[in-house]
Amino acid sequence: MNFTWFASAYDNDDVPYRIATLVQITGALIVAAGVPRGFTDQNFNVIFIGYLVMRSGLVSMWIRAAINDPTCRATNLRYAIGISVSMVGWGAMFINNYWPIWGFLLMAIVELSIPAWAEYKKRRLGIPDILRSAMDC
Repeated sequence: MNFTWFASAYDNDDVPYRIATLVQITGALIVAAGVPRGFTDQNFNVIFIGYLVMRSGLVSMWIRAAINDPTCRATNLRYAIGISVSMVGWGAMFINNYWPIWGFLLMAIVELSIPAWAEYKKRRLGIPDILRSAMDC
């Protein structure tokens, strides 16, 4: 979801963008390789590693966008920070090798709230949805 959010705003199709996208694809392949172990043994460590690879590529993209787009810097940095913080939460379960259902639910809520938090400035200003899409950030 977050990659689609990014690509709809900053898909410039240059070499760094393609490399970061390939990093994310590699992470998705690692996640897929860990699914059987996750379902049979309830061991989600390989899935976490794949997710970490995916998210590192995405964070690098948001940071690059923040550097190159000063008008949207705050929003882009909030995306990068939100993704990084969520990975710390997932990492806490990885380090402890303890994957409780409440941890999954909590982290899913954190993950899904990142775009809402990153885009908070527009809502706070009371800008209608129809005009928000026309704004730079």
